[in-house]
Amino acid sequence: MTESGKIIALPLHPGDGAARNTVQTIVMRLDARLRAYLLRRTRNSADAADTVQEVYTRLTQVAESDPAAEFTNSYVFKTADSVVNDLFRRRRTRRAGDHVELQDDETLSAAGPSPYDEVRWRQVAEIMREAVHALPHDQRSVLLLHRVEGKSLPEVARMIGAPLRTVERRLALALATCRDRLEELGWFADE
Repeated sequence: MTESGKIIALPLHPGDGAARNTVQTIVMRLDARLRAYLLRRTRNSADAADTVQEVYTRLTQVAESDPAAEFTNSYVFKTADSVVNDLFRRRRTRRAGDHVELQDDETLSAAGPSPYDEVRWRQVAEIMREAVHALPHDQRSVLLLHRVEGKSLPEVARMIGAPLRTVERRLALALATCRDRLEELGWFADE
């Protein structure tokens, strides 16, 4: 048992009493500091606990292979750094942050749109394409430059060589025409 009250299970084999004593001495001397250090490095208590165990495992392996090894504070903390770096390297290699844990089938089905919504959105997209295509050229160009290409209204005004107020009016007319077309087809009826 350590100063922090946690039981440390050392992965030792029978007959390695010297290695066990060496690592137990390190545990008694540095466990609390090592745990605090690793918690700051990993920012996760589960990772810190796993990392502490891995540090003790590595130290035990070194003590078993070289009974004369000296385990200074510096050596123990460098071993801890190495374990943390290995952990982060494995995660980066496996791109752990890109994975999403799946709970159940209900979560999966709720994550995306329903088939009904997909069909409805496709229909609306087609209606919007037709409505935009039916707009007068000057309104259509302002709408596409501003809403599709993401240009600001002053940029659009400069690009087409029209006053800002004219561009604003054309955009308002284009949006009103598209909204009217959607209302004709009942899109806003359920709001």
